[in-house]
Amino acid sequence: MLRRLIIRNIALIESETIEFSQGFTVFSGETGAGKSLVIDSLNLVLGARGDKSLISFGKDFAQVEAYFDLIGDSTKQVLQSFGLEDEDEIIIVRRLWQDGRNDIKVNGHSLTVKMLKTLSSTLVDVCGQFENQTMFSQANQLNMVDSLANNSDLLKKLNNIFDEIKDLDEKLAELGGDETDRERALDMLSFQIAEIEDANFFDGEEEDLKLKHKKIVGREKVIGSLTSALNALDNDKDDNVADKLKESAIVLSNAAQTDERFAEIEGKLSSLSYEVKDILFQLDEIAEEYADGDEDVDTIEKRFDLLNRFKKKYGETILDINNFCKEAKEKYNLLLDSAASVEKINAQKQELAKNALAVSEEISKRRFEISNIFSKDIQKELCELGMKGAKFEVSISRREQNSRNGIDDVEFFFSANSGIPLHPLSKVASGGELSRFMLALKTVLGKHSDISTMVFDEIDSGISGVIGRILAEKLFAISGGCQVVCVSHLAQIAAMADCNYLIEKIDSEDKTKTTVKTLAESDKVKEIARLAGGESSTDVALAHAADLIKKANEFKDCLNNMI
Repeated sequence: MLRRLIIRNIALIESETIEFSQGFTVFSGETGAGKSLVIDSLNLVLGARGDKSLISFGKDFAQVEAYFDLIGDSTKQVLQSFGLEDEDEIIIVRRLWQDGRNDIKVNGHSLTVKMLKTLSSTLVDVCGQFENQTMFSQANQLNMVDSLANNSDLLKKLNNIFDEIKDLDEKLAELGGDETDRERALDMLSFQIAEIEDANFFDGEEEDLKLKHKKIVGREKVIGSLTSALNALDNDKDDNVADKLKESAIVLSNAAQTDERFAEIEGKLSSLSYEVKDILFQLDEIAEEYADGDEDVDTIEKRFDLLNRFKKKYGETILDINNFCKEAKEKYNLLLDSAASVEKINAQKQELAKNALAVSEEISKRRFEISNIFSKDIQKELCELGMKGAKFEVSISRREQNSRNGIDDVEFFFSANSGIPLHPLSKVASGGELSRFMLALKTVLGKHSDISTMVFDEIDSGISGVIGRILAEKLFAISGGCQVVCVSHLAQIAAMADCNYLIEKIDSEDKTKTTVKTLAESDKVKEIARLAGGESSTDVALAHAADLIKKANEFKDCLNNMI
């Protein structure tokens, strides 16, 4: 149950501490006073989207704290699933920063927004005036029916079966899928293997091709240079440079007998003659190589193009391409031998599909059973809310295929008046009708939930007069089983409250702020007189307000005596 809400720096609210008690609490105030800020603050601490526009002007952060006690079993289970102790009190603190940071603490432990939403859904049920958009969703309608039917365990079992089927499908995919898929995969693998083997790329071939390409492109230039060099060194086979160097060395050997310096020069000339002969030999070999080259540029470039296409298809390097071929052969052999495995997996899938259908049938049975009860309970509540001619049905139709949600499509059908055919709930137009339907729905759902706090944000939209009184009585009746908090503009609802809060906007010379204060009995009378449409200071308006409170107390006493 919500015990305390502390709001800091939320729009026009500087700092407010609101204490809550059991029973029926009502917030009221002038239009534009900031009633929505209290609900916005509560929604924020329960996990709603954190928009930094909520932060008060000039402040670095906004913060909301919520204190809960009388913790239910479902809340304790969620805490345990988060690895937290199931304490007797829960303190949620959420802070928004201007720089976008978002801090969430639960009993001092950090949680994510998703975790906070999961936790808060077991603590508070907030019913807003725009919640009908959520109520219109068939997925949410299905969830409501399943919640009433206690289908959570069966749905979990069903989803586990579908997980097993998914695992088997992945194994089938690895084995090529069904027979058609497997044949298609074998054909593709066979083509890829043959294509790579025919190409016959070898390690280092790319570098070899680059070198050959370079040589071929520069062949004419190289041959010209070789010819010039050979002509210079060996233009006369009988009298080339090497021979001349050798002859010079012999001549100088005779002079060396007279002067030792010629001996050193003679040695160098001899050495040079041998080096020139070696150079001539190498140049001859290179010239022969270029002269005998039988590959042309087109052949090399075609091979390059083929390699680049393969690199795009099979890998970035020749090693990758050849490894792809090796793996393709292994997969090909595996697929050839997979027929028995595929047959076994398909048999397992069929068995799981039978089990899934059996579970879905049980889920469907429960849905049909609870839907009849649910429809009658909703109609009873609507009747008590002044809609005696209203009709409500839960339509359950069978799907063509089983799914993780079972074999049913669920949709709510509603008619507000006698003689009007039932239509999908989403087609209902009247705001007042939707408000009463929402209250009827929450009343029925609340009987099957251990949520200890229900919040109604202007549930009285489009309602007035006698229906307003009936709505007030219904809200008070609900508060006998759980804490009810309501933001309202109806005098009848405010008169029925056990505790009243007034939300006011106060303007001063330098700033405007929103405040929340508890109303004493005399102030409650004035506020109800204002809500009733009269001047709160006139005797007639005050007498009418006092009479509303008196009648509300009589109803409360009568109801309490019945209990």
